[in-house]
Amino acid sequence: MNSIVIQIKDNKAIKILQSLRDINLIDFFEDKENQIKNELLKLKVKNNSENESIFDLAGIWKDRDTNIDELRKKAWPKRK
Repeated sequence: MNSIVIQIKDNKAIKILQSLRDINLIDFFEDKENQIKNELLKLKVKNNSENESIFDLAGIWKDRDTNIDELRKKAWPKRK
């Protein structure tokens, strides 16, 4: 099997290539860079300005027995 890399400038070309894939003449493989870009585009940016306030988080550590050393041990268990 031979491999080539094609950079597509027009969506019409994608439709043509997809028709070739449908009849099992070609396969598509995305490079790592495009996979990462697509995953980032799927993520939604959370808007904190209207519905949420920093005061909504007030007291989340109340009645919890923890300190900075314990948090560091859990975050980096292999460090001494």
